[in-house]
Amino acid sequence: MKTMWVDSEVDAMVEFKSGLALPVLKAIRWSGRRIDFATRPRVERTTSSLLFRFEESSTRYVVRFEPGRQKWFLEGIDDSGLLEDRSEFPPPRVFPPPNWRR
Repeated sequence: MKTMWVDSEVDAMVEFKSGLALPVLKAIRWSGRRIDFATRPRVERTTSSLLFRFEESSTRYVVRFEPGRQKWFLEGIDDSGLLEDRSEFPPPRVFPPPNWRR
């Protein structure tokens, strides 16, 4: 799967903590399955919504919350780009052929 724009309403498991201005999104239910979020999202504000951007292992999720309507939407899923970052892998090692001499 590459980037898939879903834009469908989801059920959300949310925690509201005193002292925090934003809800803490724990999980969503989409297409009959539960997706749990263990990482902290990057949250962006728009004029009418909050965008929660998660990176969970090899998949990125964007979940939108519309406070005025009190509804949650899964905007998109992307699992195409995280493994392309080569910085987490050591450079390839090249060994001389067996018959090579100095």
